[in-house]
Amino acid sequence: MNIFSKWFGSKDNKEQKEEIADEVYFKEGEPLVFDDPAPTEVHFNESESVQKVKDEKKSSEPNNLLEAIHYVVVNRGGDYLQSRGFINILSDYQVFKDFPAAKHIILNMQANGYIGKILQVSNWGIESKAIAAKYSTEFGAKEDIVLYLVQCIGYGLGYGNVIPKHYEKEEVSQLGNSDSTISIPQQPTNKTPSHNPPQPSQIGPYDPKLDLADYDYPTLDLLEDHSSDKDIISVKSILSTPDFQGTSMQLPCAIGKKENGDILMFDLANNPHFMISGSSGMGVSVFFNALITSLLYKKHPAEIKFVMVDPKKIEFSLYKPLENHFLAKLPDRESIVTDMSRVTETFISLEKEVEARQELLKNASVRTIKDYNEKFCDRKLNPNDGHRYMPYIVIFIDEYDDLTRSCGRFMEPSLEKITQMGRATGISLIISILRPVGSVISSAIKANIMGRISFRVTSSNESRNILGQAGAEKLMRPGDMILYNGVDLIKGRCAYMELSEVNRINDFIKNQQGYSSGYELPDPNTEDPGQPSSIDINHLDPLFEDAARLVVFNQSGSTSLIQRKFAIGYNRAERMMDQLEKAGVVGAAMGSKPREVLVLDEVSLNNLLANLR
Repeated sequence: MNIFSKWFGSKDNKEQKEEIADEVYFKEGEPLVFDDPAPTEVHFNESESVQKVKDEKKSSEPNNLLEAIHYVVVNRGGDYLQSRGFINILSDYQVFKDFPAAKHIILNMQANGYIGKILQVSNWGIESKAIAAKYSTEFGAKEDIVLYLVQCIGYGLGYGNVIPKHYEKEEVSQLGNSDSTISIPQQPTNKTPSHNPPQPSQIGPYDPKLDLADYDYPTLDLLEDHSSDKDIISVKSILSTPDFQGTSMQLPCAIGKKENGDILMFDLANNPHFMISGSSGMGVSVFFNALITSLLYKKHPAEIKFVMVDPKKIEFSLYKPLENHFLAKLPDRESIVTDMSRVTETFISLEKEVEARQELLKNASVRTIKDYNEKFCDRKLNPNDGHRYMPYIVIFIDEYDDLTRSCGRFMEPSLEKITQMGRATGISLIISILRPVGSVISSAIKANIMGRISFRVTSSNESRNILGQAGAEKLMRPGDMILYNGVDLIKGRCAYMELSEVNRINDFIKNQQGYSSGYELPDPNTEDPGQPSSIDINHLDPLFEDAARLVVFNQSGSTSLIQRKFAIGYNRAERMMDQLEKAGVVGAAMGSKPREVLVLDEVSLNNLLANLR
């Protein structure tokens, strides 16, 4: 069995095993070994059938980098080329043996996003050369070598209009030598690829986790038992239970235990909004830590993002290390919102995100974010039409009553929109209120937040405001709570964790490879649309000129075009398109249609850019 069958298996794998097993005797309880078996474990009869299988196996093995990449794409999908597993497979098969430069270049291309650019090209014949030239310029590699690797990857992905040259062994050895000055032969050899490029259906599903393929989830040994105190329920004892470990919930929140000893857990995807109330020192801060930890232990950074609003500047500051993994923020702003002047624009931005997601759900003909992401990952939605993978977003607001006193009610329209459409669009809202009185939160928002959790409060009136009935004022110990899920009242006790445990988890995640920055929310664009705005040339996007040339060259202006060509996020591409509009390169937005390009040639563009400098 070749190395690729070992990693992937194959359609004919079962039949091959059955055929060989007829001629093999092995000890009961020991695995059947096909790769260089030891005589004491597996014994082959030298029959014609076995020899036939051996010959077929040998003839089917990929014999060069081109065929190896094709095999990976067909069996694992194109996005697998961005993972370290791709390198491991090629290394095991010794593809790099005669091409030592290839491994370093591919690893570097993965780390700097060049594989992602290859996966998103549309005009392969032109763009493959542009990608190779750009990489060679940035990292000082030989363009001939890089172009050969890029074209091998592209042909393996099914871009068959450009077939890479097949080099003989001695030529490849020279290519791998960084000091080599040989000229690459212009004519390909007589060898031809021994495979057909895969069809689009063979590329495989999209996996958002591949951007951080080596991400490790936090481990239970980062948490403490607290078993010496019988009154304490540790977070570790909750997260280690089979109920949590084996749950199928989308956003499992294991926060403590019920009175009968069962785990108190709910799915935030199904019940997305919660109001939390409790007097100081009764357990609200511990609740936040337990809930966030529960999500960190179950979700990959690609699957969920947090927006944290902290008027007191001390509640969520310890989660700052998670910025490049789990936090969402406004462009060019701090990841933890502590400046009250930024709160309103944060909520406006989140409202825009809700509206954008609603439009995507409508265009995809689905009702929920779960169905949308499944459809996107199955490659049934075209990124060229603006579609993108959407992570869940959880908004945490500490002491909402202080927020209303500082900001008034300017953010309430946005919050109403979020709470109304949160379930469908994957955006949740969790707010804590120190004093749940009627003047703090509007009836419209309260009507859309069905989930309620109350720790001990000072009066029965406060209990009625948060739970709809009295009872929370009678809770005795810190950590005792009552949860209302919209149907039932459940009494329980919140799990406890020390701040040192939170810091260990955050440091564990921070020390891993993350994204280049936090997840960017839409620009709130709070300027008065009736007033003309000028461009500040000191704050143009670094890719502004490249984007302008791309739009003029293609005579088509769209956010998805910029996003795809430069392998950047949707929000950044949207801001660049706004800058191009203000600069006079493109016209105003026209719904889902591409914008009109106002600059017709490169000479006019150069004059315009010169005036902006």
